[in-house]
Amino acid sequence: LVHWLYGFRPAARAWENHYAQKMEEVGLARGLGTSVAFWHAERDLACDVHGDDFTFSGMDDDLSWIEDLMKSWFEVKVRARLGPEASDDKEIVVLGRVVCWKDGGIEYQADPKHRSIVLEQFGFEEGSKGLTASGKAEDQDDDDEELEGPEATEFRAMAARLNFMAQDCPDVQFATKEICRERATPTRSSGTRLKRVARHPLDPVRTGLLYKSGAAHEREG
Repeated sequence: LVHWLYGFRPAARAWENHYAQKMEEVGLARGLGTSVAFWHAERDLACDVHGDDFTFSGMDDDLSWIEDLMKSWFEVKVRARLGPEASDDKEIVVLGRVVCWKDGGIEYQADPKHRSIVLEQFGFEEGSKGLTASGKAEDQDDDDEELEGPEATEFRAMAARLNFMAQDCPDVQFATKEICRERATPTRSSGTRLKRVARHPLDPVRTGLLYKSGAAHEREG
């Protein structure tokens, strides 16, 4: 508060430089390509920073070591520590994404908030009929009338939200990419296709990404 006004660019830069200096002083090397990623070679401790959210990956003793240091530097709140032991946490929300510790590895699911907003926008509910496919090979009834005003704005907003979701949902990536190609000049048919993609998340089978552990790969082999 003495040096920078919160929310201004110099404040964010000063904060990044401040925590990076602390991390480097204790042996965490800063990434060359990504300046908010750090790695401690001796401890094999990795860290990713987003604003003031720090996510660490490492062995239990090393996590305790960096946790004590962080508490000596800043006012911190430890959200969870995922791990295989019974005393470890098994689920946490990281930057909106749901991360779960499973026997076979770590499961990663998209932010459910965006799914709820998309369904609400189109008047869908949890009991509404979903689609197992996110699109059709071709449309039979093209309507080339362009959307204007609020309708066009709404289409672009929903397309952008689906595009954000798609980075965590491989099953809608292609359909969403096709929808986003129409953001410049959306038509009535564009709106129909968007609604069809929006119905797909209604399907009760949720899609997630499972990063398998080495032990799981060995069992399969």
